[in-house]
Amino acid sequence: LKGCLECPGGPCVRAEQSVDDCDWTDSLSEVFDSASSRDARPGRSSGLTSRLRSEVRLTTLYDMSRFRPIGIERNVTGVSLIRFFLALSFVSLTGALQTSPALATCSDESVILEVLGSGGPEYDDGRISSSYIVRRNGAARILVDIGPGASIAFGQADARFEDLDAVLLTHLHVDHAGDLPAFIKGSYFSDRERDLPLFGPAGNALMPATTDFVARLLGDDGAYRYLQDYVSSDRRSDYKLRVVDVPLVRGDIERIELGDDTEVSATHVHHGPVAAVAWRVDVGDCSIAFSGDMSNRFGTLAALARDVDILVMHNAVPEDAGRVARNLHMTPSEIGRIAHAARARRVVLSHFMRRTQNRQQETLDAIRQHFEGPIELAEDGRRIVP
Repeated sequence: LKGCLECPGGPCVRAEQSVDDCDWTDSLSEVFDSASSRDARPGRSSGLTSRLRSEVRLTTLYDMSRFRPIGIERNVTGVSLIRFFLALSFVSLTGALQTSPALATCSDESVILEVLGSGGPEYDDGRISSSYIVRRNGAARILVDIGPGASIAFGQADARFEDLDAVLLTHLHVDHAGDLPAFIKGSYFSDRERDLPLFGPAGNALMPATTDFVARLLGDDGAYRYLQDYVSSDRRSDYKLRVVDVPLVRGDIERIELGDDTEVSATHVHHGPVAAVAWRVDVGDCSIAFSGDMSNRFGTLAALARDVDILVMHNAVPEDAGRVARNLHMTPSEIGRIAHAARARRVVLSHFMRRTQNRQQETLDAIRQHFEGPIELAEDGRRIVP
């Protein structure tokens, strides 16, 4: 951001000045065109600029030319802010397009939530750490979080790595992202031949961005650099892991169209000092949202999860949790309030810890003070139909 920043169709703005004076609304095509080139012009410094910077950097690392814009959304706080929504066209290395399946409907049970892991970071909770599959017509299409043990559960569930359309990470704690190297190593024995996008939160003062996290694991100087073929553009592999950081802008919803009538959306949530997002997956007319670990200090989940068929909520702390725990996680009553505000059709409780899994009746009673819909308790290996 050195020197002169040129507004689309207008005068330049010095880097030390704000670029908010630029009129981006009438110049959307120029912004998108520039975002796909190495000399992309930056946009709004608080949100748009960070997204453009990220895309330009990722263009070099991951060939982001396959992304295209599909819409504009304004920040729910009323600030005039153009957001980029990206759609990924999945093309295999041979250029062959996937066959589009029939429109998924919840009534025909073609979409299923499968719980791979319903536990947290403890050794002795008897559960695999957090991980979920969204299946479509029997195939595992979306993988949400990959905590320790998830790769083994994935295989035991007869899921196929080559079927995945995307991996979504809520945050980078070990119990949510620790099995990434195991999945990548295991993929060597799969038939995958198309690139795999992995979406996760941008970084903050405590946590690295997802792109940095993957680079530190799998990059040229990574701990598992013997797997760098899967992320390096100048090395040969059957597929590439294409990593994208989701901006941490409170109140914004990032929407990503995966094709075949599937869309994923994310919003920034509060998990203490940890960079975190919640996810929503829409397949046809079915919708499933995942809170990840969060308190409700930002109050953003209900908007993301509006009218979802299934809302997966993490029950890591009891109602009488202390101040530190409440800063990281939702209490049961807060879970009920969010589910009610979202008008969720069903709640699935997960991410149990020893401090909550033996107090489930208390938890249910606290939630039902605010939410009248059905509530189910996740178990490893359980399949739930919306």
